[in-house]
Parts: sequence; structure tokens; C-alpha cells
Amino acid sequence: NYEEAIEELNKVSEYSKKYEDAQAALAKTITDYQNSLIEKANTYSTNKEYEMAFAMIDTGVVALGDNAEFTAAKDSVLAALKADYVARAEEQEKNENYDKALENINLALTYLPEDYELKGMQSRVDAANTAKKALEKAAEYKYNTEYAKLFSSLDKALDDVTDSTTATATIKLAYDNYMSEYLDLIDTQTSDLETVDEYENAIKLLESAVEIFPNDYELKSQLEDTQDMKVAVKAIADADNYANKGDYANLFKTLNKAIDSLSSGSDAGKKTQSAYDKYEKNYMEDLNERIGEPETVSEYDSAISELEKAISIFTTDSSLKNRLDELKANRPVSLFSLTWIEAKGCDRDWNWSEGALTDHMGYDFKPTSATDVYGNVFNSAAIINSNDNDWYTTKIVRFRYDVDDYNTFSGGTALWEKAKSFSGYPRLTIYGCRSDGTWESIYYRNMSTVMKPEGFSLDI
Repeated sequence: NYEEAIEELNKVSEYSKKYEDAQAALAKTITDYQNSLIEKANTYSTNKEYEMAFAMIDTGVVALGDNAEFTAAKDSVLAALKADYVARAEEQEKNENYDKALENINLALTYLPEDYELKGMQSRVDAANTAKKALEKAAEYKYNTEYAKLFSSLDKALDDVTDSTTATATIKLAYDNYMSEYLDLIDTQTSDLETVDEYENAIKLLESAVEIFPNDYELKSQLEDTQDMKVAVKAIADADNYANKGDYANLFKTLNKAIDSLSSGSDAGKKTQSAYDKYEKNYMEDLNERIGEPETVSEYDSAISELEKAISIFTTDSSLKNRLDELKANRPVSLFSLTWIEAKGCDRDWNWSEGALTDHMGYDFKPTSATDVYGNVFNSAAIINSNDNDWYTTKIVRFRYDVDDYNTFSGGTALWEKAKSFSGYPRLTIYGCRSDGTWESIYYRNMSTVMKPEGFSLDI
């Protein structure tokens, strides 16, 4: 036992005759003890039992004090330990077993905390480990179509490996590949859209993309265009439904609202305007067909009603308003719908009797001036009835003319409406009031005899 021997040799007094021999033996024992400990330390180190190697050296330092030999032995063990753990870590790093590599590097750092080489290796392997785990997580997020989490995780990983060029390049390459795939997916799912539902799904996808890439102005523009196109498609779909119901007021109101909210130069604006133009063209063609060339009061009233509906839709269309004014001016009016304004001229004394003027001969006439239900003032023909003074008419004529001679009518053919049926009517004389204020017979029918002035077309 070296320690007991050293203790006993140290007890020999310097005054003892054996002192010199004891000192020589002490020096040899110390040397042997030290060499024994260092040898054991080296053996343990060779066997990778580094804790035991350090224990041998520490035992010697305690028993014999620190010296150059123990320091060198300790450095030798540390060098062996570092080489061993670095070799392990490099092999594990090569196999991308970064967790185990870091474990060995960290063990080495517990003995060599200030070793620059170990610290650099630790940083490199840690960055590679971060990149590997980020890519594994990204693949999982892609599988679950969680793209926001995917790119967020890669962004964080890039922040964590800023000191590693290799890890940064690895993550950046994966990021770019995922982004390319994601944008291709967006293009696929936002192309060839038709229904409102398809546009809504595309908008949700683009909104998510813009949230992920807030600085991508191309995506923002695509989102805005898709939102506009949804407005257009929905408006056109609603217009189609209104067309099926015959509700043209709401049809054009819906399209106008969409047009006002969209840029005229955008695809959505052009699409909506095109639909509007198509419906307007069809509506106008149908309107003209419905109006046609009216002859009877009911046909005129129907045409006027149609035009008033059209004007309520196309409020700025002057051609419709002009057409309406023309129809109102030319509408046939029953004697019973006329309002008497003034009766004068034609050298007669007029009285109002049972809805008609009666002259002193007992004949009933309409006034020279009258207004219809639309307020148009016009000259009216006079109609003489049968001798019994009852008010019977088969047809009522109303016309307008602007020349002096009653034989010519600038308005063309007279317009007719049946007012009352009758039988046994002996004769019918139609009078016109000349511009000089006199009445003249312009049409006379007696049984089968018809006399009429030239240029006056009338068919009873």
C-alpha cells in the first residue's frame, strides 16, 4: 500500500541513522505510486473509462500534490476523451442521428467547456438537427394541409439556424420547394371557376395564402380579382333567376349594383357589363315585340304600361321617354273618356246633355277641343246620332290635323275603339270642324252607300 508506506517513511526522524535510507525509499515509493496511478489512468483511458482515469489522477494529486506529470496525464486523458466523443459524434452526424451526436458532444464539453472546436461542432450539429426536425414537421403539416403552420415552422427554423450556412440553405431549399408546390395548388384550385361556391372556396384559399405571405402583392391582386369575379358571377346568377321569374326591375337593379362596385376595366366588370348588355338587348327586342303597332285603346294602354315599366328601369333612356310621349299623344280616346273644355264656333248653340253636346237641331256633338286622360289637347270629330236623340255609337273616331282643309289629315288614318253595340242604326254622319270654325260633314253612310272625301281613310 503506497500511501501507508509513504506515511511510515515520513515518520523516520531526520536524526535517525536510517533517515537517508528512508528518504531514498520515500522518493522511490512516491515515484512508483505516481507512475502506478498514471499507468492505471492511461489504462482506463484506453478502455474509454474516463471517469476512472480522472479518479486515478485526482487520487494522486490529493496524495502527492499536483505536478507536471499528473497535469500531462490529465491532458492525455482529455485528449483521448475528446477524440473518442468527436469520432462518435461525427459518425452519428453522418447518419443524421443528430440527437445522439449532440449527446456525445455535450458530454465532451462537460470536461472541456471552453473547447472552441467542440463548441463549433455543437453549433453545427444543433443547426442540422433543427433543420431536420423542421423538415419532418413541415412534411407532417403538408400531409394535413396545414400550410400556415408549415411555413411558420420553417420561418422559425430559419431564425434558429442563422449561424449555419448549410442548415440555412437546407431549410431555404425546402421552403422554396413547398412554396412552389403551394402556389401551384392555389393556381389549380382557383382556375376555371364557374359557380359562386367555387369562387367562395377559392377566396378562402387565397385569403389563407395572403395571411401566410402578406407581402406577396401578386397574391393580393389575385385575391381581389377573385373577390370581384365572385360579385360578378353572383350578380349574373341572381339576374338569371330574376329573368326566369320575369322580374326585370330587380334583374337590372342587381346588375347595375354589381357594375357600380366593379372597375369597368376589370374582367369582372367586363363580364357583368356583357351580361347587362345581353339582357338589355333581349329586353328591348321583347319590349318592341310586345308594343308592336297598337291600334285599339287596350293595345295602346298595354304598350304605355310596358313603356312606363321600362322607363322605371332605364330612367335615363330618352328614346323610351319619347316613344311613351308619342303613344300617349296618339292613343285613341272614347268619347266617354274625354273632358269637355270649351265648345264654340261652328255657328251652333251648344248645351251639355247626358254626356254629349246637343245643338238646337237635337244632334249630339263633341266639343271642338278636348283632353284625354293623359292631358293631351286635340280637335275631335263630331258624331251625329239617330233621330231619337239617344246616345248610341258603334265606333268613336278621334284624329288630329294641322291644315286648313278638312279633306287632308296630317295624322293619317283615324283611330277607332268600339264603345257600345247597337242595332238598326239608320245612318251615321261624321263631322269635322274646319279651321275657320265651321262644321262640315266629312263622312256619310246610308245603308250601303258610303261617301267620303278624298284622302280620308276610314273603315267601319
